[in-house]
Amino acid sequence: MAKAQPRRKKSIKRGMDFTGQTCFYDLPDMPTKGITSLTNTKPAIATAVGHGLKTGDVIWVESEESEGINGYYLVDVSNEDTFALMILDGEDIGTIT
Repeated sequence: MAKAQPRRKKSIKRGMDFTGQTCFYDLPDMPTKGITSLTNTKPAIATAVGHGLKTGDVIWVESEESEGINGYYLVDVSNEDTFALMILDGEDIGTIT
């Protein structure tokens, strides 16, 4: 009588192995565009004439007046001059110029 093959356990591991490495990348040189106004709405709407962004872009926002808004934001473009900063609650930032 033939022996049965041993059963193999199916792996339930998901994703990639964590190797403990940290990688840093230089940001590409990007043109700087000034935001001329930022609304007190949720999400905040920024005005930057001829910004050239498209929905889904991620931008860095930096303010000398309100360092609390400095950071990366996902944008939702309304038109060629305005876009929404998706996670920035403009109701909490006060007046920014």
